[in-house]
Parts: sequence; C-alpha cells; structure tokens
Amino acid sequence: LHHFLPDMSGVGIQGMTLRFMSPRYPGHFVERGWNGVQFIGVSNCWIKDLTVLNADMGIMLGSTQFCTVTDVTIDADSYRMSSSAQAGHHAINLGGVSDTLITRFNIARKYVHDLSVDFFTRSVVWSEGTGLDVNLDHHKGQTYSVLWTNLDLGLGTRPWDNGGSANRGLDAGTFTTYWRVTGSGLRPLRVGPRNWQGPWLNYVGEKIWEGAAAADVDSGLTNSFPSLDSNNLTRTWWVERLSPHRLQPPNLHLAQRNLRLASPGK
Repeated sequence: LHHFLPDMSGVGIQGMTLRFMSPRYPGHFVERGWNGVQFIGVSNCWIKDLTVLNADMGIMLGSTQFCTVTDVTIDADSYRMSSSAQAGHHAINLGGVSDTLITRFNIARKYVHDLSVDFFTRSVVWSEGTGLDVNLDHHKGQTYSVLWTNLDLGLGTRPWDNGGSANRGLDAGTFTTYWRVTGSGLRPLRVGPRNWQGPWLNYVGEKIWEGAAAADVDSGLTNSFPSLDSNNLTRTWWVERLSPHRLQPPNLHLAQRNLRLASPGK
C-alpha cells in the first residue's frame, strides 16, 4: 500500500500542432530527441486535439493515472522517412500507466513502435484508432488488463510486431483483450499472434489473413491463428470466431461505460 500523491493534476494540452524541423529519421536507438509531449507522474490530465509532426517520440505517458488522450494524429512529412520507411521511434508510448483511455487517434506513418504498452501498464484502453500499418507493441515488462477495441490497423501486416528485451518476460499479461481489431475496411490482418504472446488472453472478432480465404470476412478466424492446444499458454486463451461485421457491440469499452452510467445510483 502507498499514498496516491501525483505530482500534478487537472492540466491538459489541446488544440495545437507540434511540427519539428527534424532531419530524416536516422533509425532505431540513434534518435536525436525530437520529442513531442510527455506526461510523468500526473493524474486526471488530458491531451486532446493534438497533431505531432516529424517527431522521434510523439506522445509519452509515464507513471500516470486517470488520463485521456483523445483526437490525436501522429504524422511526418515525406522527407522524414527512413530507408526502412519509418518516421520515428514511438508514436504513442505508455509506461507504468493505469486507468487511462487512448481514443480516436491516427498513426498516419509507420513507426518502429506505433502503440506501445510497457513496464506494468495495466487497466488502459485503446479504442477507435486507425493508421497506415499499425503495430500493437507489447513491450513486455508485465503489462496486463489492456483492452484494444474497435481498431483499424490499416494494412495489417505487422499487428503483433512486439519490442522489448526478452528478459522482461512474455509479450502480454493476463486479461489483455483484443475486441474487433481489423485492417482497413474490415479486411483481415495479415498475420496472427504468436503462440507465446501471453497467458489468459481474449481474442474476439479478429479476422486473420489466409490467402484466398481472406476475402470472406464473414468466415471468422482462419487456420493461421495459433492452435489453442499448441502449448500451455494458448490453452488459457479465450477465442471467439466471430466476424467483425457481426460483432456487437463493436466497442467494448463504450458498451461497458454506457451500461455503468445507465445503472441506478451511478
């Protein structure tokens, strides 16, 4: 047990564009520090209606609670793109964050890590987001209870492209949930999660690419999804073979929120 003593509360950044006159992105771990917005040790704060252009790191939250990030765009000019077609290191990164909502975002370029959860991040929601070819970067470090819901990952070629050192443990932790995560226009994702992704994970309404069958978005998950009997981790997964078209509600967070607010006495 410990006291809840945030360094700052009740402040926000909104209604602005941060454009850096940075050079071409030099690559992973050789960034020069063209960074956007960072919150550390705060609670009940917000970022809203923000565009960040040409940054190494777009938005970073560290050891924060009860915050919201809403209506943000992380983008870059064409000259900024590296030889590997990446615009920067992290687009949005959460480390040691809890009880926080990231919603209505657009990651318009590819970054090494697009949407990152790191070091004990838990009880956070990513919803209503899109981008060019988004990866859900589970950076290891015992993250858990993360909800990814109603996301359009664009091309869908690298959804499970995770970072983080191997000595940090598994990619994702218990109760992490993927609910209606698709590609552009409800297209299938090109690859499925690795069978060592983590224990007690929930996959509902994901369509995974499998050659010619990919056009049939109503057929549910395909054989490229790991077998639930492949190891002791996948045996703990909950997988529902539902088409994104048919899944209701499309946004699990909003449905739960609306139900709570509609309850008597809430």
